[in-house]
Amino acid sequence: TLEKISEEVPHAIVREGGLSAILSFLDFFSFHVQRTAVTAAANCCRSLSPDSFDLVKEVTPIFKNILGYPDQRVVEQAALAVVRITDSYRHYPEKLESILSEDLLASVKLLLNPDSTSVGTGTYTQCLKMLSTAARASPNVAMQLVELGVAETANQILTGVGSPDWTEGEFNVQKKGGEEAIVMQNLVQRPKEQIQEALNLVCELLPGLPRDGIFDAKAFSPKERKLHSSTSTPAPVIKREELTPDLSAPAPAPAPSSSATKPEVPFPEPEVKMEVADDAAIAPTPVSAPASTSSRTRSRDHRDAVNEKRLELYSGGDDKRKLVVKRFYALLLPTLVDVYSASVNSGVRTKAVLGLLKITQLCDEESLASILKSVSMASFLAAILSSRDQSGLVTNALQLVELLLIKMPDAYQYFFRREGVMHEIERIAASPLVYVSKSKRLAASTVTSTAAPSDASAGAPADAVTVPPPTTLSSSEAQAQDMITLRARYLRDRYGAADSEPALEAKSALDNIRVLVKQLEGVEVEGLVEKMAALFADEKTPLSSFEMLESGLVDGLLRFATETRDDGPSVSQRQELLAKAFMPQLDGAATTPAFAVLVKRLQESLSRMEEFEVTLAASSSSDVDPRRSAPSMLARQLKLRLIAEEGSDVPRSCTNIVVSIHAIATFQAFNDYLRPRILAATSSSDRASGSRSAVGAGTLSSFLAAFAAANGVSPPPESGEQSTSATKASLTLEDAVASTSTAGPSNPPLTRRRSSRLSGKGADGASSSKATLDDEEADHAEENPSNPDEDQPMPAEDDEVFAGEDHDDEDEGDIEEDDELFATDFDAAPQSRDERTVHLEVNDDKLVAKTPDGTRVGTPTLGKSASTSKLAPPAPKPRASSYAAAVKSEPTDFHLEFSIGGKPVALDTTVYGAVHKHDAAQPDRRGSLWHQVYTVNFRKVAGPARPDSERSSPLPQSRDDSMPTILPSSIPSDSQQAKILQLLWVLHSINSEYGDTPESQTGPAPGLPESAFTNNKLTAKLNRQLEEPMIVASACLPDWATDLPQYFPFLFPFDTRHIFLQSTAFGYARLMQKWVGQARIDSSRRDDNLGFLGRLQRQKVRISRDRMLESAFKVFELYGSSRASLEVEFFGEVGSGLGPTLEFYALVSKEFARKDLSLWRDTDAAGPSSYVFSPAGLFPRPLDDATAEAGKKVLKVFRVLGQFVAKALMDSRIIDVHFSKAFMKMVLEYELPLKASTVMNVDKELGRSLSHLREYLVSKAAIEDDDSISGGSKKDAIDRIEIKGATVSDLTLDFTLPGYDIELKAGGRDIAVDMWNLEEYISLVIDWTLRKGVMLQVKEFKSGFSSVFPVRDLQSFTASELVMMTGALDEDWSVEGLTNAAKADHGFTMDSRPVRDLLSIMSELTIAERREFLSFITGSPRLPIGGFPALSPSLTVVRKDGGDGSLPSVMTCVNYIKLPDYSSREIVKERVMTAVKEGAGGFHLS
Repeated sequence: TLEKISEEVPHAIVREGGLSAILSFLDFFSFHVQRTAVTAAANCCRSLSPDSFDLVKEVTPIFKNILGYPDQRVVEQAALAVVRITDSYRHYPEKLESILSEDLLASVKLLLNPDSTSVGTGTYTQCLKMLSTAARASPNVAMQLVELGVAETANQILTGVGSPDWTEGEFNVQKKGGEEAIVMQNLVQRPKEQIQEALNLVCELLPGLPRDGIFDAKAFSPKERKLHSSTSTPAPVIKREELTPDLSAPAPAPAPSSSATKPEVPFPEPEVKMEVADDAAIAPTPVSAPASTSSRTRSRDHRDAVNEKRLELYSGGDDKRKLVVKRFYALLLPTLVDVYSASVNSGVRTKAVLGLLKITQLCDEESLASILKSVSMASFLAAILSSRDQSGLVTNALQLVELLLIKMPDAYQYFFRREGVMHEIERIAASPLVYVSKSKRLAASTVTSTAAPSDASAGAPADAVTVPPPTTLSSSEAQAQDMITLRARYLRDRYGAADSEPALEAKSALDNIRVLVKQLEGVEVEGLVEKMAALFADEKTPLSSFEMLESGLVDGLLRFATETRDDGPSVSQRQELLAKAFMPQLDGAATTPAFAVLVKRLQESLSRMEEFEVTLAASSSSDVDPRRSAPSMLARQLKLRLIAEEGSDVPRSCTNIVVSIHAIATFQAFNDYLRPRILAATSSSDRASGSRSAVGAGTLSSFLAAFAAANGVSPPPESGEQSTSATKASLTLEDAVASTSTAGPSNPPLTRRRSSRLSGKGADGASSSKATLDDEEADHAEENPSNPDEDQPMPAEDDEVFAGEDHDDEDEGDIEEDDELFATDFDAAPQSRDERTVHLEVNDDKLVAKTPDGTRVGTPTLGKSASTSKLAPPAPKPRASSYAAAVKSEPTDFHLEFSIGGKPVALDTTVYGAVHKHDAAQPDRRGSLWHQVYTVNFRKVAGPARPDSERSSPLPQSRDDSMPTILPSSIPSDSQQAKILQLLWVLHSINSEYGDTPESQTGPAPGLPESAFTNNKLTAKLNRQLEEPMIVASACLPDWATDLPQYFPFLFPFDTRHIFLQSTAFGYARLMQKWVGQARIDSSRRDDNLGFLGRLQRQKVRISRDRMLESAFKVFELYGSSRASLEVEFFGEVGSGLGPTLEFYALVSKEFARKDLSLWRDTDAAGPSSYVFSPAGLFPRPLDDATAEAGKKVLKVFRVLGQFVAKALMDSRIIDVHFSKAFMKMVLEYELPLKASTVMNVDKELGRSLSHLREYLVSKAAIEDDDSISGGSKKDAIDRIEIKGATVSDLTLDFTLPGYDIELKAGGRDIAVDMWNLEEYISLVIDWTLRKGVMLQVKEFKSGFSSVFPVRDLQSFTASELVMMTGALDEDWSVEGLTNAAKADHGFTMDSRPVRDLLSIMSELTIAERREFLSFITGSPRLPIGGFPALSPSLTVVRKDGGDGSLPSVMTCVNYIKLPDYSSREIVKERVMTAVKEGAGGFHLS
């Protein structure tokens, strides 16, 4: 009761001292009562008044203590209470400082440990926001947070890397290699709100920027141009007297307002204001209401005083505080650079640059020089200046340039030249001024000749044009652009002298590189390559990305590595020269950073050059609330007008309808909507013309007839008029929801109030919107309100019923009776075949598939391939078994074809996709697509729908390892970025060939890791693009997003490419399942209609454990090519869902390695195990005769194996088949090199034998080349060649494949191997091992795989990655890793002794015990990719009743371990291992 009262009247409780009464005896309450009490207290802390301060302060220590409680729910409510208290007193700094004691702040900081599980994601974000609010309100609180080490917390949130261990007295952070990739991965995985709030916190902790000098935006406005035309402009002074106004603060008003208020009107001053914004607002805050000059002055004075206090705290204090502040700068400056580089989010980038500006401004010169030693600031700024999208960021980059030139002129004058910063400044400065004053625009409109220069531009520099060119920029945008240009001109004139010493040194270095590049075109190149590598190996001043581009080095190296030349070394020899010059460790020399620097500079160049754009579903900021996540766009709807084409034989009532439909739905929804309406209207017309007297007599029968007509089912011999609610069942059986209405806005009586029960509530209210008929149809309905004759439109209530809505209370009688009939006969339709559990039973020693009622399930014909359509709808619907299922069946009498803008649209195309492509083809498109009504034409076509010609999935052609010379249209072949990409491809190939450790050897690889070739910017862009569900599901991805992962997959890390595969290859239904779940998490309101979109079908099968492999063959024979999700149960067991399904995949994975199947090469054929073991992984054993019965069986098994692997990938099931790398290369269509070293990777013993035989050939070649030996003597000498004391004849070899009874050529058993046919023998053995003997098995595997989804979609992965995805995987079982990944609940916390004991025991398990333990708790012997953190749901330990005598139990579907509160660690281990042993092999109730 108190909890409910606290929601209604919280202030009354606080005034009466209720907070103290609620919390005083909290420790004496039970868990449940504690939760209720703290929740009530948290409710009372909303919008507290200043009068309640003393009462609130009294209970603050109690909240501080609660933050340390073990119960997560109690802690979350206490944290929310602190958040609300801080928000209530944010305008009262003294009160806030009194409440937020150091102990309370430390407790909140402890909650924000990224590895903490004390609070949920939402509460975590609010706590971060609370610290930002407190730091902004009070300088003292901000300094307290800095001294508490909140910088380490923010750094860990932003980077995912733990806090550094500070050395006594030191403040620098040594940057580790590879952190950029970690930061990028962290930014993808961590909630976007947390990243934004962490950056907000960093910016709020720092003092504001000054408003004069470098940061005076108006000094470079067009109105102040004369200021910069002076030849003796003094250097701007960095002052702190005048402080930056807080743009995100509320406009002066009697009552304070939230800083999150969205601007409503344009700002009158076109300043580029990020540099003066201390908060999140990118655009300047508008003046929403007039305020008096005195109030503005008081507000400004207050902010100045607060910032002055903040500056004193940062610059003053004892040595300890100064060290803390320096560490704050040293830790966060490199982090902000990494965060900017790893993100494409404008808000994140804006905050990161603002933080950099503040730190650079505040830090003294000596400390700044020390911090920037490990930061490539010049390259970073050059990349920002080269971008052309966000003017605010360019302005801030120019400010940073000037700051660094003032503070560290000696260093950065030179570096800015070499990195191209001054080059970019000169480019910007050369831009013409585009702003035209109002008076000049008026004068230009009345004068036809060229206007004279205005006063504003009379004194401008020479490169400022007098008459700006035509521009589409608004006045404010033009002024902002001119401010950037003028600022760049100022920097150019002041610091850009071409004859300065730094400029001459930089020019000399560039000229030297150009000379080397020109020399690379010659014949003698060996020494030149070493010189080139030395430029990159220079750790003090390595060659920059700008110099690479400007000198032509990229072109030169690309030609050197790939161009075929008449003279000099061959292409392969030149590539070997490159490898040995840039990786001297290959020849045993000392390692240099040359190769790593070369690749890094190419990546920097690519990031500067690329201009790939991310396509967003929201075309402008006004289309959708920017605070909403991308998945929330799923609820958006579009309006379309469905118009039947002339002569298409469609009843008039269906010829012109306006509908509102989810934009993410497919055109199949329109088909499912229109078809029953057309059938019902046609049936109604026919019966009305035949028998008018039977009106209303046979409602159900006539409706059954309408649906039966679609499938040739004989309807009951009833006749009667069509019921007014006849179309209701169509919607209840379809998968997509369309909201329709036949009432126009001019016809209110026909509009019906919608019910909320069936219509669903969208996240933005869009799903409840109604559609209207066009005026013509509405008028026709009004003129003939009661005429039931043919071709009359249905009454308004008909369409309302179709939309799935309830009737109002007054609409009773016949309609209500019909609703009841339909609910009984139609909504309760029998479950479709794909959704009923199929039993695999033994019948005459054969497995037969039967439904629960005993009906035998027929086996489909094999050979159908998966659809090439990336987003095909779910599997075809089953044959109709009733009238209610008729609407689900494939029609045979007629089908509907749709078009938009005269272009046909397939049924699996989303509504958004069709509209998006239509708009893209319109050159003069204006306005947002969300606010328009699009016309969709449809026509009725006799006969069944034509099969989609694209549904065949041809196997991909073989590909080689050569560089792609023909690039897709998204990458112009003559562009600089194309050459950079091609050179990166060559270097990646060299790294793979020369830098990898051979599989037969151990030790670190001499080359670079794969992460070195990852481009952070492109990865961030692709990740952002894949977060757009509308774009991905509608197959509207921009060309670059599909081309780059296909042609240059090394640019993206594995996680991104895996998400790309899931987003583009697994079908529409799985995409919807993923995003609808995400949308419901992100939205506080639920849209039930989203559940209808792309509903994923499930196919349940029940099998016997005794016939596992046979059952698997039958299951995949029946459902291997289906897009339904497969779920498995076992006879005699009650378990169902994810756990048994994972165990099925795990057990079948093992069965495929059985020796008696004769599938794989076996290095231990005589061993006692029944399963094949190969250290290098499974590789097919040679197959001699594919036409024999045994050969056919082997090929069939490989086909099923392909289906099995593809199905596991599609359904995200874990399998445990350890394929070899060589096998996966063949699956990816790479030709294996026919060399003995390749055989070594497949069969080590055979490879060694072939290498041994090669020694005979080497000796033979030496004798043949020896001119001192005569011809006859040579033959004798060759025959007598001995290696290790034996001749070839002594080996008694014949032309059969070693280890197999396969003749290498006709009559091979009778042909002995000697020195004269040895080379042929070796060649045939290699060919049969790697090509001829295995090609059919690989082909069948790929054919089976492609029947699920195209195998070519895997070509963005390497063979090693595919091996990892299907089997071999390193897993983290450390106590720390387990603690971070697991959670405790329902009576346990992570500090509970049994939980700690369990995690400690898990970390000590052997490999075999780990597999058994995982099978017990998850159903699979291995973890998913990503290890324990990737388990979904997370591994959870809960308390179970019972003492030391009871065993633990598990719930595999949710990864629950039910653990009794055992008395000792020894008992925990003994009971857990007993449960693992006894629980294997069955799913039962626990």
